[in-house]
Amino acid sequence: MHALRVSGRAIVFATLINAAGFLALSLASFPPLRQFGLVTSAAFMLALIADFTALPAGLWMVDRRSRQKVELPRPLA
Repeated sequence: MHALRVSGRAIVFATLINAAGFLALSLASFPPLRQFGLVTSAAFMLALIADFTALPAGLWMVDRRSRQKVELPRPLA
């Protein structure tokens, strides 16, 4: 949560700036360049969504597994 609060705003602004820059290519008259701008901008937006949904969930799952390995009771000898 702390990492999202600290770096989340920077991630959002950087992604929006990059997406807007590539979206400007959609105004080009050359069709491949226009399509590249639209696809790249959409990829940036999908990556932003994944940054705040799939990435924290995946990190939580990995952290949970590592905690389970550490917290196993040791057999009595």
